[in-house]
Amino acid sequence: MPETRLATIDAQIAWVLAHPDMSDWLKDTLRSALVLSPIAVVNDLEVLRQLLVPRANTLNGMTLGAFGNGGAR
Repeated sequence: MPETRLATIDAQIAWVLAHPDMSDWLKDTLRSALVLSPIAVVNDLEVLRQLLVPRANTLNGMTLGAFGNGGAR
């Protein structure tokens, strides 16, 4: 039932928003997303994923590579 699924998702969102260890950036972004078109949110999330995942992976690889050669950069 869609109403039950939505209630579960909303409870998960509320948990993230109330959690003290979640970043302000995440909470602000989540609050902003809740008032936007779901289609626009999904599109924006995909753009972020396309940009930030490869960047994070590259930075992580650079960090791991630095440890692999004795910390020299």
